[in-house]
Amino acid sequence: MISIQKLFFIIMTTLAVTACHKENVREDEYLIFGHFYGFCSGEMCIETFQIKDQMLFEDTKDQYRSLTEFNFIGLPQSKYELVKNITDQIPANLWNEENEKVFGCPDCYDQGGYLIQLHRDGMTKSWILDKNPKDVPDYLNGFMDNIDEAIKLIHQ
Repeated sequence: MISIQKLFFIIMTTLAVTACHKENVREDEYLIFGHFYGFCSGEMCIETFQIKDQMLFEDTKDQYRSLTEFNFIGLPQSKYELVKNITDQIPANLWNEENEKVFGCPDCYDQGGYLIQLHRDGMTKSWILDKNPKDVPDYLNGFMDNIDEAIKLIHQ
């Protein structure tokens, strides 16, 4: 029979190893997400955010449909706490899609679009999605809803 002390030691060791491993795996990972609208005016037309190193950043350049030109500034930790789970909601199938793939016809009829960029395992992939759920694979629809919700939460 295992004593309580030994059981406690095993649990604490497992937690310590798991916690360190998780930090190392995600150390260089980041997610960039946002939406864009062409025929639009105001701050909410182009919104791009980055989650990296357990922090949330907002792009100040607001370049239409850009996946390369960013100027990120840090947002309060309270904003990160509101949206930190979005990284856990990225559909696994998305990573298997071709890099720089465009789904549907984003903003072709003023419906807007989403941009997503994911960096992990030393590799960066980017995608642009139509906001119309009928024009993207079904597995992305829930994630698109999550992006909308995250942007709303950030602006509360």
